[in-house]
Amino acid sequence: LVSVFPWLGVEYDITRGDISLTVAPTGPPPMFVDESIDDETLYGLTGLSLSATIMHFIELQAKYKLTFNADDLLSTWDAMANVFFTRHWGVSYRFKYMQSTSGSTSYHIGGIAYVF
Repeated sequence: LVSVFPWLGVEYDITRGDISLTVAPTGPPPMFVDESIDDETLYGLTGLSLSATIMHFIELQAKYKLTFNADDLLSTWDAMANVFFTRHWGVSYRFKYMQSTSGSTSYHIGGIAYVF
């Protein structure tokens, strides 16, 4: 069984906060920094989700999301595989790659899966 699910959406991203720190240079008295962060951004979203079940014991999922506005074009990739050895027990693996306005990150997660 294979499923394909395209989608569209909107994301309202709000970042707010305060930063305070003391910088102690090697020379004269320390400098104090006190900044406020107040940022609001509206993004468009589009994506595609694919999933497949093979012979009732292998599950595969892949997802792609594109986040965009006039200044940024950011991608997110997500993949997961589950293989079951019994009705309840199996192994699972997940990979994710995300871009943001400050860089990118990725991770791998694997482990034992139990379905109840």
